[in-house]
Amino acid sequence: MSGDKLLELALLYGEKNFDMSLSFMSGLKKNSSSNSNVEERDFSNAKLEETLRHKVHPKQVVLCNDAELYFCEIEYSYTTNRNNDRVNKKVFVFNECDLSKVDLQKDLLEKWVVDFNKKNPLRQLSNIKLIDNSFFNIDEFLELNLNRNKVVFCCGMNWGSYLNLSFTKIDYKYSTPKNNIKESSKILIYVGSINPQRDMKPELMNWVNKSNNENTKKSLLNVKILKSDNLGYIKL
Repeated sequence: MSGDKLLELALLYGEKNFDMSLSFMSGLKKNSSSNSNVEERDFSNAKLEETLRHKVHPKQVVLCNDAELYFCEIEYSYTTNRNNDRVNKKVFVFNECDLSKVDLQKDLLEKWVVDFNKKNPLRQLSNIKLIDNSFFNIDEFLELNLNRNKVVFCCGMNWGSYLNLSFTKIDYKYSTPKNNIKESSKILIYVGSINPQRDMKPELMNWVNKSNNENTKKSLLNVKILKSDNLGYIKL
């Protein structure tokens, strides 16, 4: 999974979000119709908002840890508190589960219903039955352009926990193979627990090593970090 796709997902569905400028969406080659899901919300971290409001090139985004997200659409039937039978669909997004097993899907659905009923005492759901399921990759999921209430994010099977994305901007300089000195910056995304003290500099160097191995003709040499700035996080 690429870092720019994960960033796009976070900006569309993150709990802390804001109205994105069209320049960012054009940078990710998104058409303007995809902005329908982006709502203006209270965003508490000014640094992150200021950075992401500007145009961010996909190549500037680096996903640090090898995080994978799994998208499973579950179709289910239920009975309302007025004894009406209904059918609905939800897309469950997980970061560490094999959702191919039906038992896990049923367990997942049941946990979501318990949580829903606690939060909505006047809209109780009962007689839940799993009907069908389908799976998507992140590109297919983003193309669905679903409303936020159709998507459920969860960290593993620990219901109630969130997927946290930490953002760090690192400025650095380097030498090219032709001995030219250049400066650049990367926005690093770390998926996991929030830790403002986490040192992301080694993550940048890991990216440099990987990049050099993949493209020796454009190697980054003598990399020196100029500045590292913890921007904040988005919670899914």
